[in-house]
Amino acid sequence: MTAPARDLQPLRQVQRVALFVLAAATFTGFLLPWDQLALWAVTVGTNMKGYTPVFGSQVRFALLGGVEVTQATLWRWFVVHTIVLTVALGGLTAVVVWLGPRRRPSTDQR
Repeated sequence: MTAPARDLQPLRQVQRVALFVLAAATFTGFLLPWDQLALWAVTVGTNMKGYTPVFGSQVRFALLGGVEVTQATLWRWFVVHTIVLTVALGGLTAVVVWLGPRRRPSTDQR
């Protein structure tokens, strides 16, 4: 790996995390109308996590806030979407903006 590519590695890692947070925000935003489609999206998504080996059932319970999809589930996803993911995405954007000008590849041709 060349030196200019190594200089950009921390920025790329932050951008990968930001893309993951953005994907999570897309999923949680999809659930906010709370219609029949959102109900089944929550059911399918949490059931997929429930089949994960070792901690699957505990993760599913934490995502749902219980054993089934209820009004509390809606509030949990609403808070995650509007507060947690917004703050995380804003923080990651600030880090990318802060790292961006400091981590440019050099144009030095040795």
